[in-house]
Amino acid sequence: MDTHTTFLARFALTLATTAGLATIAACSESETSVSAEPVSAPLDPASTEIALAEAAEALQSWSGDLTITMDGDVSDWPDDIAAVADAHWLYLRFSLGSQTQTLQGMPTPVAVWIDADGNPSTGRSVEEPKVEGGLGADIEVIFSPREPDARRPGAGVMFRVHTPDGSTRDISHEDLGFHFTPSHAAEWYEMRIARSVAAQLGISTDGLGTSGRIAGVVAMFDRDRQVRAWADPFEVMATQAASWEPSDVRIPARPDDALRVLSYNVEHSSPVKNPEPFARVIRVLDPDAILFQEWVEGDAEALKAWLTAYVDDQADWHVLKGSAWGVAVASKHPLTALTDMDTPNPMRSDRTLRFIGALAETPMGPLAVGSTHLKCCGTKDSREDRQRVAEASLIASMLTEALGQSPGAEAVSVVVGGDLNLVGSRPPLEAIGAGVDLDASSLTVAEAMLLGDNAMYTWYDAGNTYTPGRLDYLLYSDSVAEAANSFVLDTSKLSEAALARLGLDATDTAASDHLPVVLDVKPLR
Repeated sequence: MDTHTTFLARFALTLATTAGLATIAACSESETSVSAEPVSAPLDPASTEIALAEAAEALQSWSGDLTITMDGDVSDWPDDIAAVADAHWLYLRFSLGSQTQTLQGMPTPVAVWIDADGNPSTGRSVEEPKVEGGLGADIEVIFSPREPDARRPGAGVMFRVHTPDGSTRDISHEDLGFHFTPSHAAEWYEMRIARSVAAQLGISTDGLGTSGRIAGVVAMFDRDRQVRAWADPFEVMATQAASWEPSDVRIPARPDDALRVLSYNVEHSSPVKNPEPFARVIRVLDPDAILFQEWVEGDAEALKAWLTAYVDDQADWHVLKGSAWGVAVASKHPLTALTDMDTPNPMRSDRTLRFIGALAETPMGPLAVGSTHLKCCGTKDSREDRQRVAEASLIASMLTEALGQSPGAEAVSVVVGGDLNLVGSRPPLEAIGAGVDLDASSLTVAEAMLLGDNAMYTWYDAGNTYTPGRLDYLLYSDSVAEAANSFVLDTSKLSEAALARLGLDATDTAASDHLPVVLDVKPLR
């Protein structure tokens, strides 16, 4: 049997492995799939499906200009296409099939080899898998790398560039403008790299940097770093590239009949040491309630004093802050505790659950809010991931009880969120809102997009082996309110004119590794 054969059923693609053939089932009403030989080892590539599109027709190349929304939802992709480009970005989608894993913490690496100039004679020659006509990888993206020189073997993402003079060097995610989504384990992933980086990387500007052919392939390694599985090669005929320019976008105005909630992880009490960037951001956003995470230093009175001194000295600030590490709720409206602020962690009874529930008495009525910081780190089904699920479930239970009786039952809206650390699986996000809405349904996730960009990420740390990801979320009760606006602010995305208009600096949101997330809720009653 050949090691790579296209399975020609309309809704399946083949994955080649050295052990046999596995087919990738696509999302379709008439789904067809063939399983690989079963194995006992976890995530053996011989039984892992990798898909680059939803049908065998994906082998055709893409030609044109299309912008993809980087939200982890592939429904906006053209049928049967794995890679597309617009003037600024090269986009790629792929799947690991039914065995969903956390891309930045897999037991075996996954590599994306990109022939940025469409020329097999430049870059690293890819010998395995064999690609018709050859493939010269100018750029390598390796998820969960096991290379001897990897900074964190088996974790994060590694990037390499191969220049025409034969040299090779490691680069960082910011050098590529790289982003993939979602940050948690999923069936499908989207990734993008900036087209403007070709000249800066020292590779040929043909294809990626100007216009023309871009090609590539996705492959999986085994534990000995040998290629064991791969998807069909992709090809893009890209139109003319253009330099990305910061946006003159305006911050959405809060409607007069809406309430604004801001979630902000301030990275180890950074406002105490560096107050001005945070003060400028909070003043511009002008929230009714702030959900803080990682404000560790000081008590509620100290946080109130900071808000008075740096944000608004005319406001009557109210703050709730207990013994839980770094979580707090602040508002210009009176606050009362909605839940116990010192609840033991469900999996670490010696520690406090990082959650505060509060009721803000606004002119529109009581606004129920909750700030949380779920357990960090880990991968899908890890101890940390299980702890996140347990914490989220306990928070949902506490809120359901509090909102089922007065005064919580009189809330005109419910907004819960914070740093959910969604780097393992999605269930913590589902658990934290389960049954919490005032009609006993689940809370709705606010789909907050970056202002001035078509991406959703809330955490960014230049030079880190982990790449930008969506870790921070806000959820709301759609039975009693609607989302008027939701967005994430990254001041580096704003033009000089926009920054001047707002009184912000381009580096303001870089004062923390998390970006501020905003939701405007409009009560329906």
